[in-house]
Amino acid sequence: MIKKLDSGDMVFVVKLDHLGKDCEEVRKHWEIITKDCNCDLAVLDTPVLDTRLGENIKDVVLQTFEAFARIKRNYAHQRQAEGIAVAKVNDVMFGQRSLPIPEDYAAIAGMYSNNIISAREAARRLNVATNTFLKWYRSGNSPEQNSMAK
Repeated sequence: MIKKLDSGDMVFVVKLDHLGKDCEEVRKHWEIITKDCNCDLAVLDTPVLDTRLGENIKDVVLQTFEAFARIKRNYAHQRQAEGIAVAKVNDVMFGQRSLPIPEDYAAIAGMYSNNIISAREAARRLNVATNTFLKWYRSGNSPEQNSMAK
């Protein structure tokens, strides 16, 4: 859109956040449209954000919106951190639950460790992904490690 703008054009935006995903991006696009392209810009849902009203009003309102957005973002991060801390205290597990190791795992892992079958074939026989099989195998569930522990 910016490439099609000519000096003196008027750009209408429904909401300020349509210019970018964060304050810095909004300000950058605002500057490109108003300064670099020498166009006027109006935000329809916030009539004070209209460059035809004058630069001083626009700058004050933009800075106020940026401050509120920054406060809101920081508050959201703080609430998320507090929620994670509470969850850890309550031993809440994050992520997907681990699959139980099947009963025939030891025999199949033994064939894999003796190079009789590949990791892919072992996983297929256990009906799991290859990475899951390898994770089990590398985490101490291999037959050699189990026999050394006894």
